[in-house]
Amino acid sequence: MSTATNSTTPARRLLRKRDVAAFLNESLDSTDRRIKRGEIPVIKMPRGGVRIDPDDLDAAIASWKADSQ
Repeated sequence: MSTATNSTTPARRLLRKRDVAAFLNESLDSTDRRIKRGEIPVIKMPRGGVRIDPDDLDAAIASWKADSQ
């Protein structure tokens, strides 16, 4: 019996706040403020940290773009 996985679906990595801050070219404090305001949704991890789904970050950026037009 074969236990093949769906190789067409790439694994998505959850991002740390520092990764998001670097991607947005802003300070970690600025990213924290965006998270606290609810601009960037987070996933709470069992040990108390948070991670950001890249899809949620993409949606937040799209929202910012729409708001600026």
